[in-house]
Amino acid sequence: MLVNIDINTYCNIACRFCYRDSGGKLDLESMKAIADEFKDAESFQIGGGEPFFHENFLDFLQYLTEKGKDVHIATNATHIPGEFLGLDNKDRVTVQVNIPASTREKYAEIARFDEFDAAIANLGELKGHYATLISSAIYKDNLGDVPGLIGLSREMHVPLRVNLVFPVGSGRKLRLLNRKEIEELRTSLLKERMAGADVYSPLLAPNNCPALQATYGMGIDSPTCPALRGEKVYINPRGERYSCEFLDR
Repeated sequence: MLVNIDINTYCNIACRFCYRDSGGKLDLESMKAIADEFKDAESFQIGGGEPFFHENFLDFLQYLTEKGKDVHIATNATHIPGEFLGLDNKDRVTVQVNIPASTREKYAEIARFDEFDAAIANLGELKGHYATLISSAIYKDNLGDVPGLIGLSREMHVPLRVNLVFPVGSGRKLRLLNRKEIEELRTSLLKERMAGADVYSPLLAPNNCPALQATYGMGIDSPTCPALRGEKVYINPRGERYSCEFLDR
């Protein structure tokens, strides 16, 4: 079982593609209750909003790792508490840093705040303590920056995950890629990976994602999606539950 929890709504940036569309914030006791309910889950994904602005996030993270859970954190990395770098059980934590563009100007255009320098500086700090990767959500306005993002990944010596934007939350207002652009992106990513780039994308694997099918018309090649198999739950900051953050909302 994969448990994906958005613990808060507040974020200090406002990415144009962000899927969050609900208010609310889970308190520590509610988060612990979720962890106890899914005590057999192998991993937990924690996001927001920006989870590092939740006053009880580090307490919850420690609660999970002390129970032997693997934790994947989704963050914009613009604000990293010093205590986070000194936590125990670092081998159980992966940090996914949302970087939507490879330049300060493009980042500010997409995130609507100029936090690029802070994000890059903290990314450099994080990779010295935790398994870390860059995640970039792609739509028409930043498609041309994919080579720059791959270059940033090389420069920072961290893997890059390339995703497509979904029409959820703020993403409903954006111009998504068409099938021709998706195929061109797939081809370019494959060439980069064959040339040694540490890049991953769902586009480079058999599609098992019903959200990609619903949004982009991609056929399901493999029925291995945890949401399809009843092996995933998404819990939003109001405590509402869905099979996926990109479906059934």
